[in-house]
Amino acid sequence: MKIAIFEFVCGSGTLRAPTSEAQTPSIDHNQWSALLNEGLAMLTTLAIDMMRCGFAVRTVLEPSIAQKAITSRWDGTLGSWSLIDYSPTRTVDEIAERWTQAAQGTDAVIIIAPELDGTLERIVSFMRDQGLTVLAGDSCFMQTACDQWHTCSAWKSAAVRHPDSWLLSEYLNQQHPSDLPTNGPALTQHRGAWVVKRRDSAGCVGQRRYRNAGLLVEDIRKSSEFETGREKWIVQPWMDGTPASLAVMCHPGIGRDAGVVLGCFEQRVEMITENDELDSGYCGFGYAGGTGPVEGIAQEQLQEFADRVLRALPGQPQGWIGIDFMIEPDGHWTAMEVNPRLTSSYLGYRKWYGPELAKSWLRGIPPRGLFKEFHRVSFSLENWEG
Repeated sequence: MKIAIFEFVCGSGTLRAPTSEAQTPSIDHNQWSALLNEGLAMLTTLAIDMMRCGFAVRTVLEPSIAQKAITSRWDGTLGSWSLIDYSPTRTVDEIAERWTQAAQGTDAVIIIAPELDGTLERIVSFMRDQGLTVLAGDSCFMQTACDQWHTCSAWKSAAVRHPDSWLLSEYLNQQHPSDLPTNGPALTQHRGAWVVKRRDSAGCVGQRRYRNAGLLVEDIRKSSEFETGREKWIVQPWMDGTPASLAVMCHPGIGRDAGVVLGCFEQRVEMITENDELDSGYCGFGYAGGTGPVEGIAQEQLQEFADRVLRALPGQPQGWIGIDFMIEPDGHWTAMEVNPRLTSSYLGYRKWYGPELAKSWLRGIPPRGLFKEFHRVSFSLENWEG
């Protein structure tokens, strides 16, 4: 069986290792660099596991990143791969066309790409239109899951617990945030910290935490980054608790519900603060890895929660789905976002299930040892072994 695996940062040709002037999508090269290790880790580990399971793997890499992959992890076991020349202004459609050419003759395609600016959704749609079998949700599911505003709106209709959310454009036009229309439940006056993030965020790119609403409004109004496109950002109250994620393998043969829930990891999210950010009253975030399983959570609880979260979204999920949620101090679980693609938590799950996890995902069957008691493991974007 032949599998094509494409990762956007490594195989789009818009970024060179270690730095570049990437222009696609609309984030700066420092944010791209933050995604590089994560993308290369996911691509490398999945490709290696697929090959260990006997599948032929095909991919596309930018030359300098190909060299980085060869020298750091793949050790010459790349399988079949081709190079894409460096062009920082290449469009998403041009990238999708190049990947489509490389995927001809394969049995299935796996796309690892950010939701930013509709990138993931557009590539999946383009390659499907060319007759390729892409392991991802249908168009209706992708349109909702790739947009956190639409996701929260669907959760509200289904009474799924989630953060109160406002479009940034609406938030700034009101004197009192609690008076705003919201797609969450009614919000009492919140006097604590606030979070601003993209509707189509990937990882922690662009997220900011402000100590209070006054600092948020003051900084946003004077920041050139937010002069246009404020409807592309959302505002949510900062939530205390333990950030966590679970992974689901969805396959048509499994059924409409959440499919197979693999387990749960506590996320390791680090605050990143520069001096100028302190002056502006905000700090950014960086995703570093995870530790699991989360103590005191049964598999049945995870399955029921995932069923509820995914059933609330229109369309058919397929492939690897990540669900981020917050375990609040009072024990409630609050759904935060859905990632309709491979997530870096794969690095942790393969430590439990081994390379056979890749075959289980591809074939749509539960991995061996699904309900066993897992040993405690951690994973890091700097340590890919599993």
